[in-house]
Amino acid sequence: MADQVSNSGGGATFDKFVSSLSGAQVIASKGASNASVKASKTTSFSTPNLDGVSTAHFSVVSLTASAPLNKNSDDTDIASLDGLGNAASLELTYSHFLVPGKRNPVVTPGVLQRLDSICARVYQEMKRQTGNSPETGHGCESAEVAKYGTATDKHDYESAFWDIENTNRWIWGGNVKLGYQNFDFIDATTMSKQKQDETPWAVGAFIAYNPDKLRALFTFSAQYQDAFKDSSSGILCPSSSSSMGGAVSCLSGAINRPKETKKKLLSFEARRDFGFAGIGLTTTYDLEEEIFGAELPVYFVKDKDGKFNAGLKGGWRNDTKDFTASVFVGTTFGLFK
Repeated sequence: MADQVSNSGGGATFDKFVSSLSGAQVIASKGASNASVKASKTTSFSTPNLDGVSTAHFSVVSLTASAPLNKNSDDTDIASLDGLGNAASLELTYSHFLVPGKRNPVVTPGVLQRLDSICARVYQEMKRQTGNSPETGHGCESAEVAKYGTATDKHDYESAFWDIENTNRWIWGGNVKLGYQNFDFIDATTMSKQKQDETPWAVGAFIAYNPDKLRALFTFSAQYQDAFKDSSSGILCPSSSSSMGGAVSCLSGAINRPKETKKKLLSFEARRDFGFAGIGLTTTYDLEEEIFGAELPVYFVKDKDGKFNAGLKGGWRNDTKDFTASVFVGTTFGLFK
């Protein structure tokens, strides 16, 4: 049952709540980049319904470590409005998936025989393509059916385990995130360079709906952040009296200590798998500063298994009117099958 979650990936990079992927990724953007490592643990159980078809419950707990690869200011949060986008961070996320329509093929007459026939055809095609295959009669995995079977084989295989006409899913959960940032700034009073460490944090919750026939996912989330950002940059020079007629040495950089910002973010995301590409749109609004941002990722590069795992992303926000373009790679796009 776990592959029903792992195959979804939420269609997302690691920062998306519904992503159950594990692994590593690098997101490179205009003048900035970010690297992440994520580990996830999935547990599951089923509850029977009156019609004999069960509802499967998947609980996913994930831990994500993320860090910017440089300190190039606000590029990483230009569209998402994420106040922790430029901080090294550790995030704990819990997601609960409700998947109706789970079937037990053992209790359905004739299903096991149909599964044997599907696996025999799959292994025959595997042998034709690779030169070898497992012995028939021991069952086969969904990944093998997806790779070597026909569209009919895939449909019949999934129908043995799921009522695929009734598999719309709800996902809900929350997250806690703790970050670390080091700021360099100029103290305007003492005309000296200073450093300051800060620990931004965030807490949030989300709910998502996955209508299977559309191969789409709609997510609404709310998050509160206690974040920090550099003060405005400038150049400070000593007064003419303090230089005493000698050479003037000026300092450039952020003037004064970093600013603490309280963010109340509301986000709505809609993503869809079109077959030839995976496309999504995320809009975010900051209730505190009344700022709106939007980003559009497009997955179009496939890995050796035929899954989208890289693409381009554009972003825009209304306060600065800035547009950013990003390249991302290393995470798989895929909604529930």
